[in-house]
Parts: sequence; structure tokens; C-alpha cells
Amino acid sequence: MKIIIISEKMYGIPLRIVIGSYSEYAGYCKKHYGLPEEKQQFYGGESSILSFDSGRAEALIWIEKFSFMRIFDLGSLSHECNHAALKVLNRIGIKTKPGNEEPLCYLQEYFFTEALKKMAGEISPAAEEK
Repeated sequence: MKIIIISEKMYGIPLRIVIGSYSEYAGYCKKHYGLPEEKQQFYGGESSILSFDSGRAEALIWIEKFSFMRIFDLGSLSHECNHAALKVLNRIGIKTKPGNEEPLCYLQEYFFTEALKKMAGEISPAAEEK
């Protein structure tokens, strides 16, 4: 299992990406957030936003696997980053609608590119070909 944390300075809600099996993800959420282990509902990824009693919030993404060499994995990460960005914006009261898509587009792009940069430092595409 791999954990990637992306700080987000504009809205103050970081993104945590968990890459691994669903059972690893559920166990991680139980241990770190006290969430009950639930039956898997989605099979490419999942995203949520967690709110804490302190008022702090954190966006959370689970994807089962990631490889720079698989287009589907890049698409899944982008897809889940979009869900996370939308949930962050909804939490702080920014509603997306025609003519007001830029906050969503910029935040999704930020989450996605920051995730790729962090993963690029840890995953060598040449090693994935083996």
C-alpha cells in the first residue's frame, strides 16, 4: 500500500491518496480515521471528504493500482481527483455551474498533477515494464 499526501493551500483541505487493495484501504481508514470497514462498492476507485470535530477536513481517494504505463490508471486517477475537487469545493460553498467551472478545473488539475509528480519520484516507468 502506498499513501500520497498533497497539501492544498488555497482552500486548506489536503488530499490523501491511498493506493492498494480495498481491504488495505478499509483497514487504513479504520486505523487512522476510526471508520467502520464497509463492503466494497466501487471497483476502480473511490473518493470522499472527511470532516473532523475540530473543523478540519481532508479529501481522500482510493485507487487499487497505479502505473504510468496504463492509460486506464491515469484516467482513474484523474477521474477520482475530479470527484475530490468537486467535494472540496462543495464543502467550502463554491458551487460549479456553467460560467463558473474554473475553480473545479484548476483544483482537479492541481490534485492530479501533484499526485503524478509525487508518484514519479517514487515509481520508475522503466521498473514498471518488468
